[in-house]
Amino acid sequence: MSARRALSSLGSFRPHSSSVNHPLTPLRIYRRGIATTSLGLGQMGKSTLRIEANKISAFPRGSKSNFAKLRADKGFAYFDRTSYLTVLHSVPEEAVLFLRPRRFGKSLTLSMIEHFHGIEHHERYKELFTNLDIDIPVNQNAIVPGEYLILKFNFAGLRHSQDPNAAAEGLSANILWSLQEFYRAYDTYLGASLQDLIVENINYSSAISSFRNVVTHANYKLQAVRRARDPKHPLAKVKGIYLLADDYDAFNNEYMNPRDSERWDISLAESLIEDFWATVKGMTVLPYGIQKCFITGIFPLSLANNTSSFNIAVNLSFKNNFAGLCGLTRADIEDALQTICPSKKSVSTHLEQLTRYAHGYHFCRYSKTEPVFNTDTSLEYLQAVLTGEELDIANPPDSKVSQRFLNICASSPDLKSRALGKIEDSTSRTLLLYLGAFTFDKEEPAHFLTIPNQIVAKQFGVTILCRCKLLGTIQNAIRFLPLCGDIIALLKGYQALIAECDIRESRFAMTEAHHRDSFHIAILQNPGLDPQVDYEVTKPNGTPGLVNLIITSSRYCIITVWKSIPIDFVDLGPAGTLEQKAHCLSTLDVQAVLKLKFSKCKKYKKGTIQSWIKKEVTAQLKSYIKSAEVQELVQDRLLQAYLILIIGSRKILVWEMDIGGKWIDHPVLAE
Repeated sequence: MSARRALSSLGSFRPHSSSVNHPLTPLRIYRRGIATTSLGLGQMGKSTLRIEANKISAFPRGSKSNFAKLRADKGFAYFDRTSYLTVLHSVPEEAVLFLRPRRFGKSLTLSMIEHFHGIEHHERYKELFTNLDIDIPVNQNAIVPGEYLILKFNFAGLRHSQDPNAAAEGLSANILWSLQEFYRAYDTYLGASLQDLIVENINYSSAISSFRNVVTHANYKLQAVRRARDPKHPLAKVKGIYLLADDYDAFNNEYMNPRDSERWDISLAESLIEDFWATVKGMTVLPYGIQKCFITGIFPLSLANNTSSFNIAVNLSFKNNFAGLCGLTRADIEDALQTICPSKKSVSTHLEQLTRYAHGYHFCRYSKTEPVFNTDTSLEYLQAVLTGEELDIANPPDSKVSQRFLNICASSPDLKSRALGKIEDSTSRTLLLYLGAFTFDKEEPAHFLTIPNQIVAKQFGVTILCRCKLLGTIQNAIRFLPLCGDIIALLKGYQALIAECDIRESRFAMTEAHHRDSFHIAILQNPGLDPQVDYEVTKPNGTPGLVNLIITSSRYCIITVWKSIPIDFVDLGPAGTLEQKAHCLSTLDVQAVLKLKFSKCKKYKKGTIQSWIKKEVTAQLKSYIKSAEVQELVQDRLLQAYLILIIGSRKILVWEMDIGGKWIDHPVLAE
């Protein structure tokens, strides 16, 4: 069965191209219940690598989120996203919610918006934006820069406390500080001293009333300027306030648990957040008050649930027009590599690495837009290539999925107790989508989710193994594998894993592709191995074949053929429930398993499991061993070839074959 085509709502899958029916597998999950809003906009913007100097001296990583400073350093690479300014300008809604996983460049995006629309940056327009994509529509008068006062709030980096009521004090101080910064930027425009503006409008005992005072005062001032009709007044062309809220939910996320929200719901911090957004909504009705809000974060929870009165925000996160606003395209990566690499071969090698570990994010639900790379992971890697430093791309610094929320979701009943394709309450899957642990499937985004790349797949595997208390067992078996080539110890851990995790109704119907891919994720934890799924070979008779999973180390080449027999396909005596059959199967030894007969419902398999293996499977595995591709791999390695047969998700039968295509001794059970 093709790994791309899933069974009903779930399918077998790998990172980039397949799906899941098991907690460890890189998922391609049916996406029922994930809510996104619909908004028809034109084509999404594009991105282009820009550099003013003759060569790149650095890539903007981590804290490099100030647009002006980035553009001022001519040696910095800048991936041009300014075409999205026109797209955002065309959105009629007053509040735009734009969500992306952490470290995707949201803060730099807000800084770009600030420097384009802020009146204080108008005189620097040529310095900052000339030769960027936005310069064309500006010269055509399709969009005008420098027409707004910018009011910025950043909710990341606040001090947290075990007590959310105590933490509310820090949040209040942060809001007041942002209001003071607004006056520091615009006191001369408003025609008053900084001290007078603060004394008149900011009340340090109430952040919310101060917020209301500051916006109302600016509105009155702009109204007065318009009535005076003085074209030389510095505020003559200003249309109002543009509010930018960066990481709006960063503070909330430290306290919110989707499974236990009571502590947050009754706290002073929750009340302050709700009052803040209620005030934002109230200030949008003023003629020169808040004209538009651009809000970034990770989850929609804080606006959708805790502050439901703020019903004016439109979530544009998964719309076609904004799919590439944050994240690097393949063209971005190739352009950068071609600029800094000495050869085409080097470009190809680094591009392959980045594609494997950082690519695959598809942020559009309804169309096949181009997937993007994780921004920070890619920039860290490009910087390492530029400077000649070594970087473990499998473990990038500070750009992984939040482990805290991954742990919460891993214990979710959504992912543990029911068939994923039938879940109506998909809270955990939705959270994982926004976290970046899942992304929309590239080929069928309206129906499936997928794990984007191997970095995330590894995190998923480790989290599930920890939940099942199997991490140490699996890791030790993986370390042992390259030394002796014995796969059975690892399969024992996998058998325990599926017995622990598969408590869904569909657990006994997993295909060989499901099992193979689940096992594949565990293997990915060891960078010393090179696992390859569906390895293409040419059999001795000239026909093509696909080896399910090949694992190579410096010493061994392990080829595996995976087979799965659902529990209903074997005759376990008088009819009973699946649980009863599973219990019966779990008591059998290897000889009893080999003597099991196929049930009548299995039309294409007859006789016993042992006779079926000798009649059909023997020739298949032997043809793979004899293929030219495998023979080349084993020239400098020792061969280990195995049939891995999973019966009813309760027994794993392993039978080794030698390089001549003969079975070695007798099969064993991995238990």
